[in-house]
Amino acid sequence: MTTTLTLRPGRDDAARRRHPWVFSRALAGAPSGEAGPVEVRSANGVLLGSGFASPRSSIAARLWSFGEEALDATRVRGLVEAAAALRERVVPPGTDGYRLVHAEGDGLPGLVVDRYANVLSVQATTAGTEAARPLWLPALRSLLPGATVLQRNDVASRHGEGLPLEDELLSGEA
Repeated sequence: MTTTLTLRPGRDDAARRRHPWVFSRALAGAPSGEAGPVEVRSANGVLLGSGFASPRSSIAARLWSFGEEALDATRVRGLVEAAAALRERVVPPGTDGYRLVHAEGDGLPGLVVDRYANVLSVQATTAGTEAARPLWLPALRSLLPGATVLQRNDVASRHGEGLPLEDELLSGEA
């Protein structure tokens, strides 16, 4: 279920400029109680974007789409594929260790993915990004079928959001 977060009057400029962070102090009410999908609306009800809430963070939500753009598996897969295509253009041929997804820089706030040959090391740095796993994990699996996907959960931001800190094997073999 998607929660709606409404911004206070005059606090929607950043989202209108496609800045992905929505700070809790910009909200008209308290942040949602659970991490998960959210719509962010202006004080007058205009849909500014969709993303994922992180209620224990001062960044209450991170937007993964703007305006009426759908936030679904197709969009996330497209963002992951665009990140991979960019790396194909800029990473020297034969390099098998590089950052595949760089969070906000690739339109996937809170998600960092490093590639080491046939291993993907993932960091979901926020509760919202963790809640988005059903969208980003299939996209990574389809990008590199058969790859080992390991989620590294040792980042400090996870502790602050009350998330588990133990690493997880999400796909493949250790």
